[in-house]
Formats: sequence, structure tokens, C-alpha cells
Amino acid sequence: MGIGVLGGSFDPIHLGHLAIAADVMAAFSLEKVLFVPAHRSPLREAPKVTPNERLHMCELATADNPQFGVSGIELQKPPPSYTMDTITDVQQNYPNQDFTIIVGADLADELEDWRAIKELLSKVRVIVVERPGTIEHDLKALALKLGVKSNRLQRHRTTGLEISSTDIRARIAGNRPYRYYLHPAVWSHIKKFGLYSDTDD
Repeated sequence: MGIGVLGGSFDPIHLGHLAIAADVMAAFSLEKVLFVPAHRSPLREAPKVTPNERLHMCELATADNPQFGVSGIELQKPPPSYTMDTITDVQQNYPNQDFTIIVGADLADELEDWRAIKELLSKVRVIVVERPGTIEHDLKALALKLGVKSNRLQRHRTTGLEISSTDIRARIAGNRPYRYYLHPAVWSHIKKFGLYSDTDD
């Protein structure tokens, strides 16, 4: 048992995020998965809508699953957001818990650039989610390179859902269908307030 942490811009959160969280939670016997929207990742472009909007959409998307939770801890600090700082803060709220960070395969390529990655992996394990057909990362070699035990980096293969926030924003801006990529509550919120309708993606 333990707590999974799924971070990201969630701009917007979509069904792919929820599916991955549920899949990893079952595969690794996690008690809970926390969705942690980033203020701004130091390795990514700035989100298109406000932090409060993204936090609220995460709350809407997870409200009907008691094993999902949301933390706005990164949004309480000025950007950028660093995972090491986030885990340190979250551990204070959940003492005596083991933590697992869930990342997509695209983020696995950036792990070496994360701040204090070796220290982070001494505290948590990282699950890299890979879809069939994608290039398999050599996680043992990466662990060796980072100087950590190989069990700190683990793989989870999943069919997942081929959905991206970038595509959803483009669909909204282009007046194309996007409803069925989102939790109904998130779709209603975006539609009600016209979010992303003026995006330049």
C-alpha cells in the first residue's frame, strides 16, 4: 500500500489521466492517488488557464472516486514547481506513507534533468507508464547512471487512452468535438465558462 502522486499541468485534466491513475493504483496496490497540478513546470511551457481553474477541474474530475485526491500544494508557492519540494511537503501531510510518483514515458526522458533527482529517488519510487508500440526505456541503465537502486525506477505497460491536453485545447479552439475526452463535470465546466476558446494552439 502507499500513495501515488500524479503531477502535471492538467490543462485540462482528461480521461487519459484518470485511466492511468486507476491502472497504476491497481497494478501496484496503491491506497490512493493524489493529483497535483503544477504551478508551472520548469521544463514545460506555461499553462493556458489559471492555476485555480486547473485545480478546480482536477477536483471536478476526481470527486466521484474516493481513492482519488487532489492537492493544490504546488499552487501555494511561486513557480516553477519542483517535484522534490512537492514530495517533501506532501510527506508532511501523509506521515509514515510510502510514495510513488507516476510519470508518462515522455517525462522519463527528462528525469536526469529533475532537481535533486538522486535525493528524490531515495525517498520515493517512480513508475514510468509506457504504452505498447513506444520505445521501452532502459530503466536499469538509468538507475545505474543516477546512482540509485534499480527498484526505484519501475515500468508499467498499459494500453491507456491516446488523449492529450494539447489536442483537446486545439479541438476547443477549432470548434471540433472534445466532449468524450473529458470527465462530464470537466466538460460542463469548460463549456460553461468558455475555457480555451481563445487558445492559440
